[in-house]
Amino acid sequence: MTPDDLMLSLRPDALTEDSHRLRRERDLAAAFAARRPRSPLPARLLKAGLGLAAAAAVGVPYVVSSSPATAPPSVASPGGSAGVAAVPAPAETVDARSFLLAGAETLAKTPAASARYWFSSTRTYDPVKGGGVLAVTDEVWSSPRGGRLVTGKDAEYLPARPGAALPEEKSLDHGPMLLKTAIGGALVSDADVAALPSGQAALDRWLRDAYQGRGEDLPAEAAAEARAETYPAFVLGAARFLLDSPATPATRAAVLRLLAAQPGLTMQQGVTDPAGRSGVQIGLAGSPVQLTVDPTGAKLLAFTYTGPDVPEKRAGTSVRAAQVSGRKVAILSSGWVDTLGARP
Repeated sequence: MTPDDLMLSLRPDALTEDSHRLRRERDLAAAFAARRPRSPLPARLLKAGLGLAAAAAVGVPYVVSSSPATAPPSVASPGGSAGVAAVPAPAETVDARSFLLAGAETLAKTPAASARYWFSSTRTYDPVKGGGVLAVTDEVWSSPRGGRLVTGKDAEYLPARPGAALPEEKSLDHGPMLLKTAIGGALVSDADVAALPSGQAALDRWLRDAYQGRGEDLPAEAAAEARAETYPAFVLGAARFLLDSPATPATRAAVLRLLAAQPGLTMQQGVTDPAGRSGVQIGLAGSPVQLTVDPTGAKLLAFTYTGPDVPEKRAGTSVRAAQVSGRKVAILSSGWVDTLGARP
């Protein structure tokens, strides 16, 4: 599996309920794609929140807390973005290891940056009954000071299904709260991710601790599931999150070096991601996750999940996001910005 798709939702309830409702709107739109519903769906079927929707769209779990958080110092960067430096594509490589190491060298030359909000825009392509996919864009501006969550943007069926119901675009601004992501037995905030080790050996030690479930904040089920997969598969799943996160370029370079050191990697050149961009697919024998990176090897473009469908699961305050077999997620844009609504 990827980093634990176990989502813990703490208060506020309003955000949780809005989120669950919006998530279900998308699922129900896919289920009833062949016809428009004749009457509004009962409120009890529209229970789940925007925060969950944004997280589940990319398979990334969050803890949502209403507790005020102390924000890290904001360091403005030119253009407000933490992108990848413009470096020419590496020469033709012959294996996954050398390709990923070339990408690490590119990232290592990229200056670090920070700003008030971490922004992420992803487009999810979920298979629907009868063939084709439902494509929806979600956008997140996250900060301990508050943020914005947008789901259902530019929703469409591919190929088109005239008259079929589509999710509606929804937007929610929220106040201070702490958003955390589960990676094995560790729960990390954006600030935690930004402070992760930048050396391969130190990052390997941190991930092995997370893999062995030594975190104290996650339910035992989450840590147990991390240990159920092989460590190389766990690293691949962690890379899926960390390569599109507020981690520094040096940390992301360490992620690529650590991934390159894992046995069983596969590589396919000349692929196209769901958004039509050229890239290279990196996978691992036996893993249901494949990454598509750009030709430099330094930027994650998309990922695919090919494992079985996994239904959403709730237990108390814990929520596991559903996994959809065949789901593809394109990362349209991500980086640091200074204002809500701004994009890198």
